[in-house]
Formats: sequence, structure tokens, C-alpha cells
Amino acid sequence: MIDYKTKNVSFLKVAKILKDKGIKNYAFFLQLYDETLLGVDPYDENLTDDQKGRIIIECSRNPWYFLRQCCKISGSGLVPYNLHLGNLAFTWAVLSGLNAYMVLPRQNGKTTAAAAIVYWFTYHGGHNTEQMLFANSNRNLINNMSRVRNIRENLPLYLQISDKKNDRDGSEMITFKSLGNKILKQAPKRSEEGADQQGRGFSVPVAWYDEFAFIPHIKTQYQASVLAQTRIAKQAAKFGLPHSIMITTTAAFLNTASGQYAYNFLNDCLPFDETFYDMDIADLQKVMQNEAKRPFLKIVYDYWDLGVPEDYFEEQCKALAYDQDAIDREVLNKWKSVSTTHPLGQEVVARLEENKRKPTAIVVINNLYRLKLYKDPNKIDWSIPYVIGGDCADNLGGDYSALVIVDPRDYSVIGTLRSNSYSTTLYAKMIVSLMTEYFYKSILVLERNRNGSTMLDMIVNENFMLMQRIYAGPKNLEKGKLGIDTTEDSRRLLYSQILRMSVNDSYDKINDETIITEIANLIRTRSGRIDHPEGGHDDTCISWLFARWFLMYGEHIDRYIDPLIIGTLCDVKGKTDEETERLRKEKETEIRRKIAKENEEMMAPFRNSNNIIDPNSIGGYVPSVQEQNDIIRSGRLDKIPSGDLENVFGNMSEALIERYDPDPKTLSKNAKMLASSNVVDHDKGKLLTLDPSEMEDDDSLESEEIYNKNPKDIDFSKKTKVIDSNEQFERQMQADAHSSDFNKELSWFMKQFNF
Repeated sequence: MIDYKTKNVSFLKVAKILKDKGIKNYAFFLQLYDETLLGVDPYDENLTDDQKGRIIIECSRNPWYFLRQCCKISGSGLVPYNLHLGNLAFTWAVLSGLNAYMVLPRQNGKTTAAAAIVYWFTYHGGHNTEQMLFANSNRNLINNMSRVRNIRENLPLYLQISDKKNDRDGSEMITFKSLGNKILKQAPKRSEEGADQQGRGFSVPVAWYDEFAFIPHIKTQYQASVLAQTRIAKQAAKFGLPHSIMITTTAAFLNTASGQYAYNFLNDCLPFDETFYDMDIADLQKVMQNEAKRPFLKIVYDYWDLGVPEDYFEEQCKALAYDQDAIDREVLNKWKSVSTTHPLGQEVVARLEENKRKPTAIVVINNLYRLKLYKDPNKIDWSIPYVIGGDCADNLGGDYSALVIVDPRDYSVIGTLRSNSYSTTLYAKMIVSLMTEYFYKSILVLERNRNGSTMLDMIVNENFMLMQRIYAGPKNLEKGKLGIDTTEDSRRLLYSQILRMSVNDSYDKINDETIITEIANLIRTRSGRIDHPEGGHDDTCISWLFARWFLMYGEHIDRYIDPLIIGTLCDVKGKTDEETERLRKEKETEIRRKIAKENEEMMAPFRNSNNIIDPNSIGGYVPSVQEQNDIIRSGRLDKIPSGDLENVFGNMSEALIERYDPDPKTLSKNAKMLASSNVVDHDKGKLLTLDPSEMEDDDSLESEEIYNKNPKDIDFSKKTKVIDSNEQFERQMQADAHSSDFNKELSWFMKQFNF
């Protein structure tokens, strides 16, 4: 049953917060197994022996009951255990057998939360269980042992179940022989060799590292111990016994080896989300395996998330003597670098960090991949050609593969996805699902590195028609290849000009914690190269930069997206509405003039000295719509078919200009034909969403019905064909085609990409 009568109001408040957030399992920590204890105060001096026995049993069965009703913390007198979102997530993770890394502002009970867990494992939850405590100093270790001891001594006498004659209760070891449990501690070593020996010298199922970022030689010590700890933790899990690695720390300076290692470690963990409470632990472990480099939950909460008093910040500033570095680290959870040589400058990084926020929603794709959305799904205009920047790794648990979805209208980050496991095949299928079932008009800008090349081939094999929505750099397009190549020069452009410009104009629209963290962690090497530090990552950052590069410098961009929509929703600071509209019209006029100029340049070789088309040079052949398309795509004279070019270019010019008209109903028939077959114009194109037979003589643009609708309301299985191979594609399409025009279109399309 749920104990709504508890006098520990903090538990009721947290339940209300989670319920308001839409969490289904919002009251699990109010669970009460023995209904006779409802409303019973464990500290009541008039309890019967039967009630005392029931309370002891409930404490052993139910750690949440122990924390909620029995645990008292020394402070200004004895105060009930104060539950908030931070220590709830940490305690839930550890009790679920997960590893947890928690960073909280000072004076919010992160150490108390870990000490309470250690106490419960020792006197109730464990059996022949050893726990090892580590800290940055021997003094802190002794204090943490005292915290555990104080929790026991603050209990009513009948709950102080230790045997004073047989149990050890010193500063080095605490034992509870009735259950065979021990608490041990290890003081930090001052040499790397000593830290290595210390790490190899123990194997316990439960370890607690306090002030992890300040432990000397923590990298050496942790790496020496983790394999043995993992092995024994698996054995404990088989018998349902406690097993977890707990890490608690304050944010540290990044110019120290321990601080940098702890920071990189933290960012390799899976960011905690309250929706995890509704997940099966086995499913959550799969998510952790896929999205995190380390099998840990990253639990970080700011002070305003923890229900602190209104004067908390001011009081903490006073306590820290208004030391800005100390306030940043201990109150604001900022990992500080004392260096002022960040490529963007500390002020810019600070602006970015101020605009971090949690995702609005999380969408699970193909039951494996978690897409973080930073806009309400019900408010996303799914018909926009969002740009998806991507960086590919090998998906074998090392570096991350990442995707970042950018709105071309205001450059805001709509969503991010990150993975480093499962397989390249599954990742490719996820991208296909993302581009057909969700962002069904999106453009993919993927780096063509060793892994990216394989990924692109798999995407095309999975769904051939997505080829027209995958950006190909100019050189790659000529070779019939997709994706973009990065060189040292292009990388320098990404991390200098594009990074600086993108951060300056969109610092409040990035929001994603991973992108911002990777930007904040960039360094300038001695050679002047901007890069991530050793052990760090930039996968998500560079994916974002690929999308921004496409919108700023991408060549032949109009083959993929209407240039007129780029930046249309950006704030024009200092401009009136009239001035903004004037600038928009000037941009539109400039594009129209460019189109006319390009057409005129293509016509020039076929005009005589009187500026008239020579009929002997064109032969009277009227090219098909597809051949007109060929001209638009290539812009090259060697691809212009002979024929009535005056007529051809007249139609083309009309089609090109009308293509930018926001109202598709005003398009001429010729423009509609171009829109139905041209891979350039995705705003009105139907090749992705309609069967080929539906394209014939279609002047009504029936596919318009799916625009401006939530894609989850559309049965895409009836609209999109799943292609297993290019041969299957050709057989299937020819079987469906009923006109020679379509067969010409298919033949041209296959020829362009060397199929």
C-alpha cells in the first residue's frame, strides 16, 4: 500500500512533483508492506513488542520505509531524512543494482544519502556483504564512518540491533556479525604506484568514492580495481545481494589530473531522467549500454531543482565569502578551468551553460535509441526540412555516433541522439526510421569517414529513396558518392569560424547539455589546433557543426532545401518588423536574380551575334521533364541536351521561380511536374511519400495532405516502400510504373548514382 499518512512531508512533496511531471510510478518510495504500521510512529515510546518487531521487519524488507519513517540526521537536533529529486534518484539507482555518479550543490545531503545506503546495506539489506569507502582524505573517511554510526545511534534503542560485545565499531572498520557484513575504508595513496596497489588489493560488491574528483591518482586506483569489483558485483547480483559503485563529488578544477578524469568520467555516464522510474531495470541497462561509455547513471541537479529555501543561494555565498570560484563549483555545479585561453572565451562559455536545459520529451526509436527532443512534439512542424548533422563511430563501446537535428529557420537544436553500442546495422535502420517516420522531409549531413561510408551504404540499401535527402559534397556528387569529407582545412573552418559564429548567434538555442559540455571542454593545443582534451569527446558538437556548415556554406544547397526558409525565424535584433520584412524580400529578390542569371549564362553559347537562338544548333528536339530536371540539377553545359533550348529554358525559369512560391496551388503544371520528380525541391516533392503510380498526371498534389501533420498520425507503412536491395528496388518500381516517362525518370536516377 501507499503510505499517504507519513509525517515526513518531503516524501509527499517529491511524489507530487513526479506526478505533475507525468511519471506513472511516482509513489514507489511511499510503499508500505505491513498495513498495520500505517500511521504508527517508530519513535512512539508506547509501542508494543509486536509493533517493534513489525517495524524491524519492515525496515529490513523496505529501505524506503527506513528512510521515510526511521532515519534521523544529526543537525540542529535530530531531523527526518529530507528527500529530494537528487538523493531519490541516487538511492533508487543504487538499490536497483546500478552504478551512480551524483553531483549536487553543497549542503544538500549527497554524503548523507550515501551514508544512509551504506547503513541499510550493513544492518538490513546485505548478507556477507563487504563495503569499501574511499575519499580524498583520511579525515573525510573517518567522518563518513561516523555518519554511518550516527544514523544507527540516532535510532530508537530497539532498532539499534548491533551487538556491542561482538561487533567492531571503530574508525577503521564497522561490522555486523549477525549478517556477516563489514564496512571498510581505504585512505588515499600519495603515489601512483601506491594507488595502483590499493586498487588491486580489494574486491567488494559495494564501493563508495566520496569527493571522487579530489582523490589523488584516482584514475590509476579506479582502473586497477574496477575489473575485480565488476566481477564480484555480478556474483552478488545472482543472489540478489547489494552491488553498486557509488560516486559522490563536488565539481572540481579541470587543470588537475583527478579533476579532468572525474569530469570526463561523468560525461561518459548516462544522464539520469525521471522517466527511468517507469522503466524495467533490464531495459534501462540496455539503454545504458547503448548510450553511455561507462555503466553509470549521471545524477546532477541544480539547487533550484531541490526545493531549497529561497535564501539558499545568498546564504551559501556568504558561507563561501563570495569567492566566485568556490560558488561556481560548490553551489552552481560548474567544473572550472583556471585557464582563460578557451577558444571562445570564458564569457561565451558561461552564456552557453546558462542556457542548458533538460529535454522536453524523449522518443525511443526502434525500441533501442533514445532521441532527446527540445521542443514539444505536439508543436513540431514535421513538414520542415530539418537538417540532421551526423558523426559516425564504430558502435563498439568506444567513441559515440551522434545525430543533431537543427531547425533551418532559426538554427535551434530540435533533438539529439547519441550511441556507442549495438551495431552499425541497427544504427543505420534507426536513421531510416528517423527520416521516414518522424522527420520525413529532413536532410542528412553525414561525415563520409571510414564508418560513415559504411553507414551511408546501409541507409541506402535499407531505403533507396532516401538517397535524394542525403547531402553529397561537390566532389562526392561527381563521383556518385554521398556524405561529406573532412580535411584539416575543413576541420579548421568548423572549429574556428563556424563554431564562433554559430555560438554567438544561437547560444540560447543549443540547450543540449552534451553539446554545451563538449564546447566548454574544448582546448587549444600548442600547435594552435582546437580539439577536445585527452579522454574527452566532441562527437555531438561536430555533428551540430556539420548541420550549421550545411546551412552556412553548403554548395548547391537548393537541391535539398529551399534557401528562402533559412534563418527566416531568427531574431533580427534592433530591427523593426518593417525592416525585417524588407530584408527578407531583398534576400528573395537576390535569389530570383541569381536563378535568372544562371539560366541566361547557360543560354549564351546557343545565341548568335544578334542574340537570337540559332535554330540550326538546337535541331527542334524537345527534352522531357526529366531532362529539364537534369539541367537544373547540374547547371553544366556538357549535360544540356540538344533541342529547343529557348522553350526549355523558358519553362525551367518559370518552374524554378515558382518553386519558391509559398502557396503550392499557384504552381503551373510544368512546375508541379518538376516538383513531383525533382530531387531538388523537397517542400513539394512526393517521391518519398507516394507510390510511383500515384505520381502520374497528378496535378492536385494529393501528398499535401500529409504536410503539417504529426507523423505519428500517419500510416507511413502505406506510403513508403522498404527496399532490401537495389535490384529489388528496380524490379519493384518497374512493376509499379505505367508510363514511359516514369521509366525514363528511373533510368536517369539509377545512372546518376552509378547503379
